[in-house]
Order: sequence, then C-alpha cells, then structure tokens
Amino acid sequence: MTNYNYPGVGRYVDLMFDRGFKRVFGKEANKDVLIAFLNQIIPGKRIEDLEFINVENEGLSAESKKAFFDVQCTVDDGSTIIVEVQRSNQPYFKERVLSYASLPILRQLEAGGAYRLVPVYVVSILNFSLEHESWDEGRIESYYSIREDYTGEQMTNALNFIFIELGRFRKTIQELENDKEKWYFCLLNMGKFLERPAELQAEVFRRLFDVAEVEALPGKEREQYIKDMTTERDIINQKEFARQEGKAEGRAEGLAEAKAELAKGMLSKGIDIQIIVELTGLTETEIRSL
Repeated sequence: MTNYNYPGVGRYVDLMFDRGFKRVFGKEANKDVLIAFLNQIIPGKRIEDLEFINVENEGLSAESKKAFFDVQCTVDDGSTIIVEVQRSNQPYFKERVLSYASLPILRQLEAGGAYRLVPVYVVSILNFSLEHESWDEGRIESYYSIREDYTGEQMTNALNFIFIELGRFRKTIQELENDKEKWYFCLLNMGKFLERPAELQAEVFRRLFDVAEVEALPGKEREQYIKDMTTERDIINQKEFARQEGKAEGRAEGLAEAKAELAKGMLSKGIDIQIIVELTGLTETEIRSL
C-alpha cells in the first residue's frame, strides 16, 4: 500500500495551493495534463502541444517589480497562456491580471517591432467570488476581451481573460455533468481525496491522480511541498485568527492591529514580504516598520 502518512498533508497535492498547482501542471513531464485541462476551459481552442516558458517576468524598467506566474506557456499556434491560482481576493485583482497580460504583449513588441500580436490568455482560478454588475449565480466562469461597447465587435484578439470562480462552485460529485465540471471538482478537492472516486475513472483523471500523488513527487520536491504546506496552513490559521480578532474588536483599529500581528508572525517565519503584502493588505513600508 502506498505510504502517504505525512502529518497535516493529504495523499494528493492541494491544487488550489499555488505551489501545489505548479508541481502538477507546471512540469514538462506532465504537460499532457495541462493540455487536457486547457482544452476544456478555453473556448474554441484545441491545443496539441505547448512549451513551458520562464514564469519569472521582469518589470518594464529596472525599478519595476518582477511578476511570477504559476504557469506560463506558449502553445502550438504561437499564443501565450498564463495560469494563476488565487486563494483569496485582494483589492484591484482584475487590474493586477491586466498587468500580467501586458508583459508578454510588450515582449512581443520588443522582439519583432511589428504590431501584429499573437493572443495572450490569462486564466485565473479563484477560490472566491468576484463582484459583477449583474450575474447569474449559477455561473462560475467569465470571459473578457476588448470589444466595442454597443455592437460587441472585437477590436483585437490580443488580450483574453478567463476567470474561474470556484468559490461559487457548489456541485457534489454525483451532480457533475461533464468533464469540465469534473476538472473543477478536482481542483477544489484533490487535497482531500484518499482514493480516486468512481466518478473520475476516465483516463485523463487517472493520469491527473497519478501525477498529483504526494508520494510520486521526487524526494526534494516532496520535502519542499510538505514544508510549503505547513507554512501555508500557518498563514491560513494566522489570517483566520486576525479576522476573528478584528471581528471581536468590531472596530477598524482592532482589525489594523490584527493585520500587524499577522504580518509580524509571517515575518518571523521568513515568509517573503510580497506574499505578506498580498495577504494582509499592508504596504511594504508598513510591514518593514513592524
């Protein structure tokens, strides 16, 4: 019997944890799994092959921050696909996603000079719900591109955004109607499974479960994943503590104090300051002054 008895860690990788997602979908040996997933969620696109590219992207100037994507690849028609997993909402999230897409667009201009752009797709897998002006509560996907306001005519296909709001996904495994919904269910629940369910016996899901098994990770990757998961759980617990403290205080200064305590706790564990900025909403200057 496979040994998967790691304290605080399930048998399978948590795919809504960005490091877990990268370990399953961002590896050359597993690119068939990523292709199968993308073919389900990008309308009108049929990917046969892809090539992974560096997930670290330099800013537009020496002073600009670098952007680190969970997965970035070029596909056989030349387009670029960026995939990001996000557990919790943050201010100006859509604007952040727009900035992600701008980097590969500008790289195209630097490389060729001509303004004939190949499409860029940013796929955001979210463990929360976005705010919309109007929305059918049964929907979990939204698709954005640049179009004329009145006619819907597409101005360009260069920028494409897909948001998958898994915070809205409520179906049980018995209610899943198609393979796309099965992918969504796996993304949300992979870290909780002890065995592969009978409803997920298709070959593509057998392959997903095989590569997502923690024991299947190479030794150093497995050790790092377990360490990362321990840190992630500490962050979640501290964040929940801060939320409860702020709620109990019932006033803005109580929440501010709770955020500061959360940031201090994460700093003491050596967590990257940019991650702390994202999770607490504090500025880098505020965090460094603690």
